[in-house]
Amino acid sequence: MHVRERLLRMIEEIDGMDVVGQTGSVLEACELVARLRPDAALLDVRLADGNSFAVLAAIRKSEIATRVIMMSQNPFAQYRSEALRLGAAYFFDKSKEFEKIVPALILIKAQCQ
Repeated sequence: MHVRERLLRMIEEIDGMDVVGQTGSVLEACELVARLRPDAALLDVRLADGNSFAVLAAIRKSEIATRVIMMSQNPFAQYRSEALRLGAAYFFDKSKEFEKIVPALILIKAQCQ
């Protein structure tokens, strides 16, 4: 099962949480967040046309209140520090911390109520 499919299934099990969009590109991610203004965005560092640091920077520049969770299969220390510096709420190593994503989403959901 692909990571995205697994995440979708996990998120579907969270009461009161809906997936409102998904994409694999920087441009589309920026457009979706700007249009939909979700409470949370779950971003993989690596996207088809770049990396999601550009998406995170665009969210913060626009002052959209979306809380961002970033994740990577290659959790280099500089990725984590850059994500947190740019304002990500969380940064997870997909290979070791995947199970922490849903609790983080639940916490974000509770903070938005």
